[in-house]
Amino acid sequence: MYYNMAIPTPKNNLYLDLLLVVREYQGFTMQRRNGRYILKGEIQPSLHSPVYKIKVEIREGVPPRIVVLSPAIHKKSKHVYKADGSLCVYQPRAIHPSTPFFYRDYIIPWIGLWLLFYEQWLVTKIWYGPEYIHTNHTDRFVQ
Repeated sequence: MYYNMAIPTPKNNLYLDLLLVVREYQGFTMQRRNGRYILKGEIQPSLHSPVYKIKVEIREGVPPRIVVLSPAIHKKSKHVYKADGSLCVYQPRAIHPSTPFFYRDYIIPWIGLWLLFYEQWLVTKIWYGPEYIHTNHTDRFVQ
């Protein structure tokens, strides 16, 4: 019997990484649409948190676009790209999307941490997580 299955190789590590996200994070789904992958799932950063529905749009070699579908993120939240409302969960120069298991080991957990820091920010207006200060000329890390 012949099965037409893709064997994980260095060329399709992204696909393997996304399959592992779907397998290891309950409720996540993956679709391929218009040359990109779309992960959708739910994250509840703490027992007292709401369940956030998220979407991660992925194109190979490009930083992902991460959007909270619901509940809505406050418009003046820190670490949200103003142009499209997507989350800034990491400094793109710090780690590249081709890093092995980038989505399973980094992006999905970082989204959970971002949401936890966001919930603290809603109450205190202080961002307790690490952050990069973006200016016109320099980026600097603040811990």
